[in-house]
Formats: sequence, C-alpha cells, structure tokens
Amino acid sequence: MRLILGLVVAAGLAACTQEMSETERRAECVEAFQRYDREVILDRPSESAIVRRVVGDVDIGPDFRSVRESRLRTLRCYESLEGLEEAARLGQRFNAAGTGRLAEPEYLHAGLVRSNGQAAVLKRFFTDLGYRVRDVGAPKVGRRVFVGPLETVEARRGAEQLARLADLTSVYTVTRLPWP
Repeated sequence: MRLILGLVVAAGLAACTQEMSETERRAECVEAFQRYDREVILDRPSESAIVRRVVGDVDIGPDFRSVRESRLRTLRCYESLEGLEEAARLGQRFNAAGTGRLAEPEYLHAGLVRSNGQAAVLKRFFTDLGYRVRDVGAPKVGRRVFVGPLETVEARRGAEQLARLADLTSVYTVTRLPWP
C-alpha cells in the first residue's frame, strides 16, 4: 500500500515539476528539505517497548518520510558542483573575529549530493575557506552537507554569500541539525 501511494504521489509531483521555472524549483527544494527535516526530527517511535511487545507495531498510515524522499528526488534537488572553483576564487576566507553573535548557533544547509566523492568536494570548498563542515547520509536520497556551527551574523552571511557564488540550489539555515 505504501509503495502504491508513493508511486502515485511521485507521478503527480513529476507532472507538476515539468512546468516550474528554475527559481520555483529551487524554492520548492528548500521547502521539501524543511519538511524532510521536520519528518526526520519528529520520527520517533510513539509507543513504549512494552506496548510494542503486547500490541505489536501499529501502522497508522502512510510513511511520510518516504513521500518526502520521493519529493526531493522528483524535484532533482541535487547540487551541481560546477561553480565551486570560480566561487572559491571570488569568495573571502572566513573571519572568526566577527561581531553580531547569534542567539544560538546556526548551520547552513549547503546542499544534497549523490555520492561521498561529491560530498568531499563540497566540504573541501567550504573548509578551504575556513568553515567547519559536516555531512550526513540521507537514506534513499544522497548525502547532505551542512556548514557550521555559525555563531555570528558575519559568519552566516559569509557562508550564504559563498553558497550564492557557487550557485548552490537549496541553501537555508537551521538551528538544529536533523539528525542526532
């Protein structure tokens, strides 16, 4: 049942994405990632171990996480790393001595890539310019790269500027990473 629902949703979304401009697709990717993040953060078993042993696993409906994963793939929210070299040449190195401390550290979602090799290239781009970077596997989707923690307004703006120079697709900030 979940597979059929997922295929129907994917087919419907595929039809919708063909008429989108690149700007609209990028905005949809950011929204899809934010929904995916919420799904990952909130994906906690609701029943205790005792309830699961007595009652068993309860299927309460469709697996929304797989729907979100399908949406990311359908929208092609993967990064093209073609602009990194030029952006590295034009970008400024991170200056940790900035002012304007953020209330809580933020992380810049630099993007989604298909492989460990591409993740290494994107990570090296930011680390060579002085930023700390983390990446994590997103099952059935690829690898996600996050820059941070960014503790000042200048650090966040600098990372965002580098992402714009590199023409990264789905850049947004979060205060909580979507994994433990």
